[in-house]
Amino acid sequence: MIAVVSARYIKDFIIAVRFNTGEERLVDFLPLFHQYVKGSNLKYFSNRNFKKFSVKNGNIFWGQDEDVIFSMNQLYYSISKSARDEEVLFVI
Repeated sequence: MIAVVSARYIKDFIIAVRFNTGEERLVDFLPLFHQYVKGSNLKYFSNRNFKKFSVKNGNIFWGQDEDVIFSMNQLYYSISKSARDEEVLFVI
């Protein structure tokens, strides 16, 4: 199973994510946030709150109660080979 071992904020909604495969990818989370983040979790659209993500149990998430969380296994495998060669990954 693919897991996140570390992540660091780059800018805007872009985070450098290092996977347990040894790969590091720049991921633009803005499309994911637009698609999935709703209601009271819209607060994570602010730059101040977006930067407060955590890595735990192989995932990246926002909020103490994992208010916003994405499956890194699904994210990792949904990337096409050509997209892996791009500098920034845009997930739709």
